[in-house]
Amino acid sequence: MGGLFIALRNLLSDLLRKHPITTLILFGIIGYLLRYFISTPNKIIFCLSLIVSFVSVIIFTQTKKYGETLLPFMIGILTIFTVNWDHTKADIFIIFYLIVNLVIFLISSLNIASKIESQLTTAASYIDQKEFEIIYKQLNDICKKGTNNHMLSRLESAEALKYLAYANVKVVDMPVAILNIEMVKVVYGLTLKQACDFYRSIYFVNRRTKNNIDINQLLEIIFVKALPITPEEFINVFDKTKKVLINQEMDIVKYLDKLESLLLNGYTNDYIVISMNKPLND
Repeated sequence: MGGLFIALRNLLSDLLRKHPITTLILFGIIGYLLRYFISTPNKIIFCLSLIVSFVSVIIFTQTKKYGETLLPFMIGILTIFTVNWDHTKADIFIIFYLIVNLVIFLISSLNIASKIESQLTTAASYIDQKEFEIIYKQLNDICKKGTNNHMLSRLESAEALKYLAYANVKVVDMPVAILNIEMVKVVYGLTLKQACDFYRSIYFVNRRTKNNIDINQLLEIIFVKALPITPEEFINVFDKTKKVLINQEMDIVKYLDKLESLLLNGYTNDYIVISMNKPLND
């Protein structure tokens, strides 16, 4: 929910900056509609039309199909204007509407809670069945705490924790791991799986060597170098060539220098993987 409010705030700020006149007109229309709602004698019809419009917007955001959105919207609006509404009918409609939405919300919440429970239970069992209750509580606390920017839902955090458990990441390292996964996912615009894969590669390198590659610093270096490679391609190449860092054949600076040189010379990703895995003196 926090991520939704952040996204909404950023959207409004962006609209005001790029399209100030259009945004002001939009807010003016909303204000006029609210004023009309307060003064009009047909408050029931207005309120029901607003509900139908709101539901239609939700349908469009889920389906992204204009035709499937317009049809139920038109049916709903036509129904509202053909029924002889009074306060009793309107109250019954709104009560049932609220009940249905409440039931849907409860069912959705239970499904999400069940999925979170399943992810955490699996992760705790995999880590240590003998200390299951202790491990489960630790994982649940991490999941409940959330992340700094609230861009990972509790379900995503639970899925990431299960992934980290399978990757043999220590429980004590998981709170920081979740923060790094969120940051990589947001900065690079990756899926949760891709962000977890990238963190796992970095974690393996740090665990097997004396290096302590910080993901924040690594992203800054990549940004400064402006490597001509997409995030997905970089993660794929890094995962296939991390052994040169684990074997300490080169440090991260030399690794990125060599990668940059190969990219600028126009080599394909498959050739880059082969070349990166060769010793420097070859």
